Amino acid sequence: MFIFTDQVKDIASIKGAEFIRKYLSIYLRDTALEWYNSELSTLKKTNFKYAREGRDDSGVDLWIEILTNRFKETPSVALEKLKIE
Repeated sequence: MFIFTDQVKDIASIKGAEFIRKYLSIYLRDTALEWYNSELSTLKKTNFKYAREGRDDSGVDLWIEILTNRFKETPSVALEKLKIE
């Protein structure tokens, strides 16, 4: 999850926040794409694309926040993975 969101931040610094707002959805795969297409309302998707007010990086942080909250592992799952490795 954090590898992807770090890449989003890097791309935003190179191509700009507007690029991220408009095109990030085409980079979503598997569960994230299913989430975007089936769980998010049209209004929420529009908010992602045009978010600016009160955000330092013109909506990129909104994408990061929502993706992180939705897809980060629970502490118990992360702990189990550490035990296995």
